[in-house]
Amino acid sequence: MKVLFISRVDALTRPGGDTVQLQKTKQGLERRGVDVRIGNIEESQFEWADIIHIFNAQTPERALPALKMAKNKGKKIALSTIWWDLKYARLAYQLNKLNVMPNKFNKNLINPSNWLFSVKEKEYLSNVATVLDMADILLPNSEEEMEILSREFNLRSAKYLSVPNAVDDSIFSYNNHEGSGVICVARIEPTKNQLNLIKAMPENARLTLVGQGDRNSSYYKSVERLAYDSDVKIISDHKDQGEIAHLLGQHKVHALPSFRESPGLSSLEALSVGLNVVVSDKIYCPVDTYFGSYLNKYAFACDPFDKMDISRALANALEVASPSFEDTLAVPHWDEVAEKTLAAYHFLR
Repeated sequence: MKVLFISRVDALTRPGGDTVQLQKTKQGLERRGVDVRIGNIEESQFEWADIIHIFNAQTPERALPALKMAKNKGKKIALSTIWWDLKYARLAYQLNKLNVMPNKFNKNLINPSNWLFSVKEKEYLSNVATVLDMADILLPNSEEEMEILSREFNLRSAKYLSVPNAVDDSIFSYNNHEGSGVICVARIEPTKNQLNLIKAMPENARLTLVGQGDRNSSYYKSVERLAYDSDVKIISDHKDQGEIAHLLGQHKVHALPSFRESPGLSSLEALSVGLNVVVSDKIYCPVDTYFGSYLNKYAFACDPFDKMDISRALANALEVASPSFEDTLAVPHWDEVAEKTLAAYHFLR
């Protein structure tokens, strides 16, 4: 079986969680005898493949040309949707442009008829709907993700298989460590909410931010200034997964109070290493699928718009004991992802 992977243009030069999902899925499939290439929208590459697997419904400008070429070539199409409700992340970006911190009061600006939902936004969502409709099978990262897709895009009979995000347990292996403080591994940008995280930190708890970002952006500069004033360490150079696992092991809590995640690979990786985690409520993240069995034990959910709620979750996560090795066994691994993805391919054939 020959499969061509298509993702956003900058997936390898501006890596994120979707890049890790792409690469780890490729490796797992190859171990199972599947010939996988990460390619471009070129006729020769599409003719080579039996199945076209597109990653990320959030980039219809990339997905639509790939879908159209695949249809023209008579190829079956799998789509890893990597989707979550975008409106709160969009609001965070809009507030940042106005130099306003997201909080529990301006959160209520969200309304389908307000200025956020412009003609451009409606056109974008229409293109996403077309992407979803053209795929032969959807591969959401959770049942919650599929529920959101079905609700937002009126999907009634779409074929799908939930394929979880996962961790590489050969890298993010359990570490019975004596770490302290809080770490956040995420790109520095408004969606990830580092400004509110810094402001919510409990007194005398150290915070380390690990992530790249646009150093010329107003948000990055604001994070730098506040981090300097708050004695927060920023590690902004690229770190490979082994280095990230080592950094995680030096801390007790990983915090990602983001405005949207699906579910946030760094949170899963932190759990696998043996950290407690702070994540966002189920409005912003598939909490039930990934953190349900850990909630209020080792995982603490918060409202990312509410600084006091973030602070509460951080204090709880810092206070309680860390998970044992047995507690971390429920975290999905990439072999499970490969098996489910391969099952989806067999369904298409």
